[in-house]
Amino acid sequence: MFSWNFLTLSIKGLKANFYFFKLILINLLLASSIKRNGVGLFLNFIFVNLKTTIYFKSNIMKLITLLSVLFLFNSCGNNKKVVLTTHKEVIILADGLEEKDGDVSVVISNHSNLNLKDDTIGAIYPVIASGNNIVVSFKYEEKSPEGTADGDYSETLHFEIPQNTTELNLMDKELNNVKLLYGKQCFCRGEAGYYEVKKGKIKIVKTESELYFDISFNIDETSAKLVRVAQYIKL
Repeated sequence: MFSWNFLTLSIKGLKANFYFFKLILINLLLASSIKRNGVGLFLNFIFVNLKTTIYFKSNIMKLITLLSVLFLFNSCGNNKKVVLTTHKEVIILADGLEEKDGDVSVVISNHSNLNLKDDTIGAIYPVIASGNNIVVSFKYEEKSPEGTADGDYSETLHFEIPQNTTELNLMDKELNNVKLLYGKQCFCRGEAGYYEVKKGKIKIVKTESELYFDISFNIDETSAKLVRVAQYIKL
């Protein structure tokens, strides 16, 4: 008699577990639909789980675990969003150079292209023209003391990226993909001018409303005060 009662209880337990796991499958399908169909299905999802909790009083802990997993599942969809992980802004000068409270400015030129032109002596210079990309122009400037002539000093960085850029990580020869250009403007004959950056790295993260870039570089053709620049810009 004991064995028959045990068998009967086991069969009932199997049926209950089968129904329980069937509800798990239903809830998984509901959870995957919540993201697509909004509040209505969310309320339906809660209602189904309340009924399940009442029916399976002995499985309350299982349901709590199930709800936790489902909400985690629902929050980890396939749609990836680019999020700016840092707003850190840095201006780093070469070792041994004194910072002189230089002014920093960034200009974003939408629907533009960065063209590199040659002047009459073969030196290159940037021209920003209408186009399909975004051109970023960074400038670091030190003003000369009042009453001093020809003492202003500035360094610039130019690059372009496609409009649909979300994230870029480039190094050395790859910097040509964004036409990274360094410029030095000063009363320093033989050093002023523009130079293509061939050594360094650049990281760019862009959303619809924000842009972050971090550039480290080295120029062999001339001395440079800047060695690293990182800026965060609201578009």
